[in-house]
Amino acid sequence: RRLLLQPIARQLVERLGRAGAVQRLEDLLKALHTQAAQAPGYAAANILHLLLDLQANVQGLDLSQLAVWQADLRRASLLNVDLRGADLTGSTFRETFGAIASVAVSPDGRLLAAGGTDRVVHVWQSALFQPAHVLAGHGLSLTTLAFSQDGRYLASGGFDEAICVWDMETGELVRTLRRPAAPLQAWAIAIHDDLLAAVGMDATMHVWNWRSGEALCSLTPPGLMDAVAFSPDGRLLAAAGETAEVVLWDAHTGE
Repeated sequence: RRLLLQPIARQLVERLGRAGAVQRLEDLLKALHTQAAQAPGYAAANILHLLLDLQANVQGLDLSQLAVWQADLRRASLLNVDLRGADLTGSTFRETFGAIASVAVSPDGRLLAAGGTDRVVHVWQSALFQPAHVLAGHGLSLTTLAFSQDGRYLASGGFDEAICVWDMETGELVRTLRRPAAPLQAWAIAIHDDLLAAVGMDATMHVWNWRSGEALCSLTPPGLMDAVAFSPDGRLLAAAGETAEVVLWDAHTGE
């Protein structure tokens, strides 16, 4: 976009003016329709990219039966654009997902995760806007996400009473935590080294060694909590909620 697309668009505007550049590109697109249907090439995608960069109104644009290869349409509004019979090899469209209930950013800012009503965790590379992982493992809506302090792992929880821990290098599910005797619908999760803490609708703080799956303790805060965090050194565990208090525990002893 910076090295190729924008310089060409700028030259077109300098030579033809913005309106003239848009008209010339639209004429080129019409000319493609006179050629063989779906003739291989990148012409249609290039023209579309230039029109979008010039902020032209592409509503109702006719791309039917054309080869539209490797078009980056993630930021494009394609209202009434005709793509019937188009060859969209390598093209990327805006992702669709349910209502987002929780987001989390890895400590190094490299990854962005979001989850919600579609029961899937979407993870993107922040710098490139490229999808990194699509994590499917929950049966009901997601309510909370949290990265470990090194960004290697992501924990997710929701209404299906399961807490999942995912490896961000591979996208694999490495641990599922449940409380069969006292199911937990998690509202907030924190993860630090081997410890994972969660609070939910049962007004209890639950702490696990998530690597082994062992439930370590259940702590009783003064009311419903909807936020939880470990101190940077992992020594303290904090929670806050409806009581307008911050409650601190020793993360290892539960005191």
